[in-house]
Amino acid sequence: MTKDMSEIFGVGAAPYVLESLRRSGRTGCVISHIDQLTGCIPVRTGLTKTSTGTSGIQKAG
Repeated sequence: MTKDMSEIFGVGAAPYVLESLRRSGRTGCVISHIDQLTGCIPVRTGLTKTSTGTSGIQKAG
């Protein structure tokens, strides 16, 4: 069973958990629509649907 970070730690604690992972040299993958989480993640990848119906990948940060 998979749970998201906000279910385990709470949305307020998630940014601190991500920072702790970064400081220890580890990485994590976060899939989120929650502004509080996406705002604290320095590099983001997004998918967009193009006018031809295919998907495009955008990297931010």
